[in-house]
Amino acid sequence: IISNLDQLIRQTRGKIVTEMNMARELLTDLGVPMVFWLSEKNIPLFANQAPDLFLRRDRSVLRFSDKRLEKFHTDDEAPGDYGHLKLKTALLEKQLEAAEKNGDQARHITADLISLYLKAGLYEPADTMFEAYRSLSEI
Repeated sequence: IISNLDQLIRQTRGKIVTEMNMARELLTDLGVPMVFWLSEKNIPLFANQAPDLFLRRDRSVLRFSDKRLEKFHTDDEAPGDYGHLKLKTALLEKQLEAAEKNGDQARHITADLISLYLKAGLYEPADTMFEAYRSLSEI
């Protein structure tokens, strides 16, 4: 079972899928049945970027339902709450842009902005900002 593939796809920006497709002969020569554990959103990416490997599957794509994950697929917050987060995020983004133009270090702004991104479920922008401002101490 090859798990945690979603994280590897995100970290390599999808390049690992192409590399797996190029190494498909080596993977099949192992002679061991393999299960690729992917999220729903990465199945099309895998099918498009690794078509040769994807077509070698013995079974169809299986989808599982986990009640614990349902909260990630529904909107728990009211639309007003998202509007508030959106306004706060836009304000902090403008403050960060102004601070960068003035050459100021904006550690507190980036920390607040990352926190808001995470609260809104925007993990990719939060990760991108964290990586970009990692050099600032104690974000």
